[in-house]
Amino acid sequence: MSEVEQKPAGNGMVKTAAVSIGGCALLIVAAVYCLKTGVISIDPNKPVEEAPIVAPAPIYVTIAPFTVNIQSPRPMGGFTKNLIYSGLSFRVEDNETAEFLRTHMPELRSRLLMIMADQDPEVLRTREGKDKLKETIMNMLKEPFTKPQPVLKVTDLLFNEFVIQ
Repeated sequence: MSEVEQKPAGNGMVKTAAVSIGGCALLIVAAVYCLKTGVISIDPNKPVEEAPIVAPAPIYVTIAPFTVNIQSPRPMGGFTKNLIYSGLSFRVEDNETAEFLRTHMPELRSRLLMIMADQDPEVLRTREGKDKLKETIMNMLKEPFTKPQPVLKVTDLLFNEFVIQ
């Protein structure tokens, strides 16, 4: 007959216990290391670092430069004839507004020409005059181009070129 060797009964449990204790010790050492180096923190007063907020890229709708004839009355009678050469850009919040303005560019340019033709060149030579013109143009955008019209999200008007002669 053959003899079967039997292993002592407690030897497997000792190995399992040793591996478990070793694993727990390793986890404790790793946790202490992370706490000491600042990888993790248990301080509730420590501010949470947030990812930096990245501003979206600006969207501009550029109006090709144009020239407008303007007349202003002279103090002694008659009129002075001047030209305004201007290039503008609108800063918009979304692509829908940009596309809407590009689609309606002929009407937009017409409105801009009409506004510019009504200006006094002496007033436009001042910063306040340009600010007032900017306000007038921004208000013009509130007048609908179509019905119904989406809300136009225009945030600024920039004068890229502006010459009065």
